[in-house]
Amino acid sequence: MEIRRLKKEDYDALLCLLNTSFAAVRKRPVDFLRGQPKMWVRDDVYMGRHLGLFEDGRLVAAVGIYPLELAVGNETLRFATTGNVATHPSYAGRGYFTELFSLAMKEAEREGYDALRLGGEKQRYARFGFEDCGTLFRAELSEKNRAAFDESRYASITFMPLSEDSLAELRYVRDLTAKAPCYVKRYPTEGERDVLRVLRSKYSEAYIAKREGRPIGYLSAADMGKTVTELRAESAEDYLSVACAWQREVGETISLTLAPWMKEELVCLSSVAQTITVLAPSKFKFLHPERVADAFVKLKHSLSPLPSGTLYLEIKGYGVLCLCVDETGASCTLADGARTDASLDSATAAKLLYGHLPPSLFAELPPSAAAWLPLPLTWNFQDLV
Repeated sequence: MEIRRLKKEDYDALLCLLNTSFAAVRKRPVDFLRGQPKMWVRDDVYMGRHLGLFEDGRLVAAVGIYPLELAVGNETLRFATTGNVATHPSYAGRGYFTELFSLAMKEAEREGYDALRLGGEKQRYARFGFEDCGTLFRAELSEKNRAAFDESRYASITFMPLSEDSLAELRYVRDLTAKAPCYVKRYPTEGERDVLRVLRSKYSEAYIAKREGRPIGYLSAADMGKTVTELRAESAEDYLSVACAWQREVGETISLTLAPWMKEELVCLSSVAQTITVLAPSKFKFLHPERVADAFVKLKHSLSPLPSGTLYLEIKGYGVLCLCVDETGASCTLADGARTDASLDSATAAKLLYGHLPPSLFAELPPSAAAWLPLPLTWNFQDLV
């Protein structure tokens, strides 16, 4: 048995392993080249993000860690996605998953990431410290919903499919994405084609929305257009207009996902949409929880001023976080531990800070602190790797 970083010559073996392994689990064919186009670059840098386990020279298990910086207001956090964890069906039950994943966690800690995220089964990853966190809103918009909206506001909107030749439009997408108060720095270069690879993730197709020839937003959509995996627009009103125009284009009920900081868009959509539900977008493990909480409490305070107060939260085995809002702003730092308002294990602390259930379920908090939570952590489906 050999464990090593993959190289560009392992590209085909990794692609074959992932397609085979995930097809066996999901009981259907899987096309990773189409589902995660950003990841598949045949070089040592991209392939080197994977640890591989070899038996007799054959790649039989793998796990990847993909660095992704997260811009949160004026702060930049070092996140990484842990994913594409796979064992060939013929080698299942030998402990290869546990061995590789444990090694990947140790490497991530040495690299100094602020947090890790992944998808997958809760019971599989909870023992490694991952917890369902964050908030993502999902809205459904039907033909009847659209009929209740003023048609003149979306009648002239058209959609242009994006391709590798749509350079000006892809630059527009890149620039519009960066205007958000919180976004993944998803493009490794300034090349427009990197933008397209991200938008086409999760089997999606990408489009620019135009009104009278001028771009007013963009979207990615899968499942014959019915699942809108990402939609951004110049304004909240444009967002609702583009959503209605897209429902007209598709002809069936569509679903859309919105981040918690998209407050104006949520208000506009709530007046029209059939339903709006709350999801936990990912599982997270916080390696430096004070850095993450500091960025997100600052973000929430900038979106809507929070009441003044202080919360001392002990995370058992880590330390005491001091969250503070005063006349100078909002912050989170590591405290000396002299005072504690609540003492929780890391999983419960994560749910308190970032879960979508009421904070009072997990701890008795000072009234001011209860108003701060949950912090607006989220993750977009197009940013898996």
